[in-house]
Amino acid sequence: KFQKKIEKLNWDNFLNKDKKTVVLIDISSFFFRAHYSAIPSLFLENGTPIRAIYGFTSSLKNFILQLPPVDYIVGILDGGNDWRRKLFPAYKANRKPLDEDLKQQFPLIPIVINALNIESVRELGCEADDVIAAATRAALNQNHQVVIITPDKDLFQLIDSNVFVFDPWRKKVYDSSEVKNKFGVYPKELPDLLALLGDSADNIPGVFGIGNKTAAELLRQFSNLENLVENAPNLKSPLNKRLLETGSSNILLFKKLCNLRTDINFTESFEKYAFNGLNEQKLEIFYNQFGFSSIKDDLLEINEINKVAKKSSVNNESVEIKENEN
Repeated sequence: KFQKKIEKLNWDNFLNKDKKTVVLIDISSFFFRAHYSAIPSLFLENGTPIRAIYGFTSSLKNFILQLPPVDYIVGILDGGNDWRRKLFPAYKANRKPLDEDLKQQFPLIPIVINALNIESVRELGCEADDVIAAATRAALNQNHQVVIITPDKDLFQLIDSNVFVFDPWRKKVYDSSEVKNKFGVYPKELPDLLALLGDSADNIPGVFGIGNKTAAELLRQFSNLENLVENAPNLKSPLNKRLLETGSSNILLFKKLCNLRTDINFTESFEKYAFNGLNEQKLEIFYNQFGFSSIKDDLLEINEINKVAKKSSVNNESVEIKENEN
């Protein structure tokens, strides 16, 4: 039984019932958050650590309950960051080496995704963010709408009238107006903004001394980063000094690093990624192997809830999801 209430989001405020919905899951965000959470150490009988896997599976379980009835789900796995590191060798160079026990759990991620009846994609040499961007473009080209599951602000640049980001930790859906309220710019302007602000997580320095409010105002005034850089000598001090010291070529490089690629080959039909609910046999095999019996019971219950919700959505009925008493 569920130990806490998980509220069902009102997706009717965002999604078009006349379009098919593609859900893209940023798998790495789930996995790393699970590893650094307060879950106690867990091991298989052979000594393999599974703490991150347990938290990862539990997080996905909670997320599945939040979903509206959807047509396709794709789990996007990270394949590296070759092209950004070639452009900027310091890219993500500030990150600590992965813990050994975390490395041991990476091969288990596809097993979890498969147990949840979700297809996954990994492109070697490509970061998950770029694959998500390419998959989003492909979905839009096929007249679908997209929900991206991530807390990562880098993916907010993809948001438009048919693309939304859902942060399952904040239980918040972001559309264009939410991005504007949060950052002071619209989604397509985020690479320009982040180039000025920098990103400590990715070791992109940005322009020293320029904060979000000033950066957003400069972009409002000059429309884009290229115009801003060109007019830097005409700005009042100390803004012109800071921009000139950073250098136009560096600032434009930062923007290129922040821009997501959409030219990765993702042209196949989404029918391969059709989501028809959980497979009870797969769940039984997986949870017998890992011993996550309580999560299995929750998932089976969620599966029944979603079956009812999907049937009701076809009949335009509302479904009330209640917390279990026990």
